[in-house]
Amino acid sequence: ATTITPYVQLRAGFDWFGSPLGGMFPLSVSRFKGSPIDVGSVTLQDVTYDFQLDGNLNMSDLKLLFDFFPGARTGFHFTAGFFWDVLAGGNFIEVYTAKPVLADPADWQNVGITIRNSQYRIATDDKGMLKLNISTNPFRPYLGIGFGRAIRPDQRVRFTFDMGAFYLGGFKISTDAQTKTSLGNWDKTNLETIYLTSEDTAGFDSENPNKHMDEIDVSGVPVVNSLFPTGKIRVLDELDKINWIPYIQFSLYIRIF
Repeated sequence: ATTITPYVQLRAGFDWFGSPLGGMFPLSVSRFKGSPIDVGSVTLQDVTYDFQLDGNLNMSDLKLLFDFFPGARTGFHFTAGFFWDVLAGGNFIEVYTAKPVLADPADWQNVGITIRNSQYRIATDDKGMLKLNISTNPFRPYLGIGFGRAIRPDQRVRFTFDMGAFYLGGFKISTDAQTKTSLGNWDKTNLETIYLTSEDTAGFDSENPNKHMDEIDVSGVPVVNSLFPTGKIRVLDELDKINWIPYIQFSLYIRIF
């Protein structure tokens, strides 16, 4: 932190969540691993699959904030600035199945769900796992208010409080999908990252193309069932509408020069 004028201060920093189970290095991507979440069973086309989910939390924000004070000695301030995810590029949550979804290893990479007129196929990887990424805009503008000055010449230790919101641009769900080759085969090595929408959840039943995902039994999935009692998988659209996220922070500053 530094003082530009009595009415403007600049704060810069780096927010990083490290793994509580490991060391603080390497710093390429901070990582959080918890116990697998037992989602439950999902029935698709009369076949029941048991899902356990695990994942990584990747959060590494470079931040630059400008505090504007209405008076030369007041603590109240307005703040404008940005957070920039320089390491993970906005892909802050990676979710994957903790155990193979398909029992037969011969089905791994070979059985999946085709979407967008069979242009893409979402399949397990060579270890039988399904993976999804939850991402936002890597560059997130911030607006807020706060109390306290990070720097005062007559005090070495300072406390500040900030509250506001930063712009995410919505949560987006992506996955690496197989694409068709010129010969009509599925390319299992050169995967393409696609962003899923609610329209992609229609037509999963190849024997009944008019059957929408809304009709598939998801009663064994507590989260989905509680949000959408009729089993609708429209959460993709709702997540994409979440643009602003509240932000609260208490800070301790110690002047060393």
